Amino acid sequence: MKKFFLILLSSLLVLSSCSTTERAYSFSSSDGIRVFLRPVKLKGELPVVLDLTIPTEKSKITGDATLNYSLYTKKGTIKDIESLSISFSTDNGKFETEDNELLFVEGKGKDEVEIRFTSKLPLSSILSLMESGSVEVSLIVDSNTYPLDSSLFISSLENAKGYLL
Repeated sequence: MKKFFLILLSSLLVLSSCSTTERAYSFSSSDGIRVFLRPVKLKGELPVVLDLTIPTEKSKITGDATLNYSLYTKKGTIKDIESLSISFSTDNGKFETEDNELLFVEGKGKDEVEIRFTSKLPLSSILSLMESGSVEVSLIVDSNTYPLDSSLFISSLENAKGYLL
């Protein structure tokens, strides 16, 4: 009975965290505490919605983060779906998502599709994002770079620092 109560209490805590209006929150997982940056829409010629999950222990980042992102575009706009990645430019250098894996391509209405990916950001890249004073985010597709308005992402990173400092 105690075990059931603890599981129920843990679930309620996670659900109450999910209902917060903050852009980032922490939750417990089997691997420790995770900091989750809620999905944010980055506006641009090809807008992207992305979210980020960062593994932590005792308020320190402990490993690679998982970055999930969706691109909503007209059917046939992208020639090579496997070419998609997200690029970050910071005070500390430039880097891209790694191990991009296509999750799905799904029709949204008559002419639009959602292309959903999951990828990794290595520990060094996450630390660079957290320590940087400025961050520029771009979508790379078919060897072209599309700048994105990163203000909401920067705000989410600032909010996440509250859980990590």
